[in-house]
Amino acid sequence: MTCLRFYKERMEDASNFQFILVGNIKKEVAKKMVCRYLATCHSNYKKEYFVDHHIRFPDHNIEKVVPLKIETPRESHVVCYHYDIKNKPINDLYMQVIQSR
Repeated sequence: MTCLRFYKERMEDASNFQFILVGNIKKEVAKKMVCRYLATCHSNYKKEYFVDHHIRFPDHNIEKVVPLKIETPRESHVVCYHYDIKNKPINDLYMQVIQSR
């Protein structure tokens, strides 16, 4: 499976997505953004089955402190893909495209 095909397969059905909004945002602004961006996501309600790949969090705390003065407010988006992808130049390019979105 190529990275692009994997990405398209994961993103084609928003019916099983969970969105968590965090931050200092007014309810009215959040509602407008949800209606504009999330409401346009396609959903086909495809049935999926859970597969446990035995990926676990560490059983101990890991703490890393990075002193960094942030000049402007920032946001973070985290997407985890747990899939074996062959290490080929084209797959690397696909992942760069996915990360730039």
